[in-house]
Amino acid sequence: MKQKKRQAKSNISDAVSRSLPWPLLFGAKYLQVNFLETLLGTLLALTAQIAFIASFLLPLKIVMLMASNGTPRFLRLLPISMEKDQLIIMLATFSIAAYIFYQFANKIIDKVTTRGAAKLESRNRKLVLFEGQHDLIRKSYRNYVEIAGNICFCLLAALPLFFLYPEVFYVVLAVLLTTTLVIITLWISIPSNREAILSTMPATLNTSSTAGFFFIFATIILDYAFFTLPNSILTILLSMILGRQILNQAQQAANKFLFLNRNRQRLTALLFHNQALSNPAPKNHQIYQFLQPEHEVQVQLKKFLRELDDTMDNREGLKWIDSGLNNIFFFTTRSKITNASFLVKVFNKNKTQEARHEETLLRSTPSELPSPPLIETTVISGFHVHVLDITGLNFTQPAPEYEKSFRLSLAEVKVPPSLWSSYRRSKKLIWDRINEDTLKHLKLALPDQDAVAQFENNLPLIRKTVKLLPIKISLPKNQQNFLVGNSNQNQVVCAHWGKWCIEPIGHGWNKVLGLSAENDKSVEAIGLAINLFKIENSLEKQCFNNALSLMSDTNELLKKTTDLSIVQE
Repeated sequence: MKQKKRQAKSNISDAVSRSLPWPLLFGAKYLQVNFLETLLGTLLALTAQIAFIASFLLPLKIVMLMASNGTPRFLRLLPISMEKDQLIIMLATFSIAAYIFYQFANKIIDKVTTRGAAKLESRNRKLVLFEGQHDLIRKSYRNYVEIAGNICFCLLAALPLFFLYPEVFYVVLAVLLTTTLVIITLWISIPSNREAILSTMPATLNTSSTAGFFFIFATIILDYAFFTLPNSILTILLSMILGRQILNQAQQAANKFLFLNRNRQRLTALLFHNQALSNPAPKNHQIYQFLQPEHEVQVQLKKFLRELDDTMDNREGLKWIDSGLNNIFFFTTRSKITNASFLVKVFNKNKTQEARHEETLLRSTPSELPSPPLIETTVISGFHVHVLDITGLNFTQPAPEYEKSFRLSLAEVKVPPSLWSSYRRSKKLIWDRINEDTLKHLKLALPDQDAVAQFENNLPLIRKTVKLLPIKISLPKNQQNFLVGNSNQNQVVCAHWGKWCIEPIGHGWNKVLGLSAENDKSVEAIGLAINLFKIENSLEKQCFNNALSLMSDTNELLKKTTDLSIVQE
């Protein structure tokens, strides 16, 4: 019988949960678990805002009293006798007390919400679902309490504002309603750009709040010029402050609501028994619009390709290629008449820096670079698009022989002086990145190691030696997308250069490869460079024992490095 009652109660609770909007559902949960804490936090948030306004309004009144002659009219109406100087001291005391109360109330709110968050988390007995979930519950609970305080303040402040200065009240109301209607209209009419609307919402709300204050000021100026102002300057000043604070509090409430909305899925899983955390929705998924046949961005892309070559086969369309690169799409297309083939690369908006970095290289380097020629670039709705000529090339897996062939051909490319000049003004090279500060964590993990001390002593000589090596363009291994020529299998090129760098020869190598006669003279120096890059990689991954072993090898290799004849290009 008890089990049936419990099940019926659970069914009713589920039905209520499904019918309530999520903001009210969160509020109901907070009140259910932390009734007193929620009410206390809301009351403190409201009174703290009132105290904050008073702490800045009272000094203005004090200045007005100090500048006035005689006793103010409102002071003569009080049943108590008080001199102006005494009133100034009393108002100053109240101002300081109000600000102290504001700070004290915020501390109490923080303690109340921290305690309430812990109670919420322990009540549901959930596993640790993600990093920082306790801080998320605490911050969301505080935001919800402060939203309630913001709304209460707006309602309470609107009443005296209406009686003090109705015109200002109507202006504030019009600004709030107009902003709300514009946001709702955009949200409904442009469903494809809702993420962009959410991302620009804080700036939009801030602009609306600031513009609202100037509308209030303009209303007062118009009343002064054409109509009738209130008799008291204090009434005008108080109306301006109340109007500005109502707009400010509404803006704060909206921004906190946006924070709750961004974390709604995780909060729902944390706060409710019958909810579990699903896989997070993929971020930056707008790039998938390029896969929708009728979408505007794909239409623009095909139009751009037709302008480049009007013989492209639009009937077959774009053929998908697995690039292995996140948020970068690879497509191939071909001409209907000629044998020309093209690689179309679409970079997501969070890959803009990578797209521009690749374009810088492909527009600056000579034809010897093992890369398909860059034909053209464009930007479609914020997505960078690169088109490369891959005629006679096919994608292939990065086999060891292709890796060696690619590294050797890349080692023969001369770095353009202008590109090298720009690069060294922008980034540090390996001889600057490996220093005493880089090694401090290794020395904490593996103290009193002779190899580390010897390596530090050898660093000046190692730097001097590595600086004598030729400077070359290089790529990380995980960024290689190889293409091989159809007729000449020795032609190996790379299709993606988003993370190219300029380093001494040896970057990305596992061992010294067969080079020209000029480079063969510096085998030991290249080995030093290879070790430096491996040490840097080991330190980044916190593989300190591996780094220590590499340092020992580097110390031994340095002894063999003599009679270097290569001069930096």
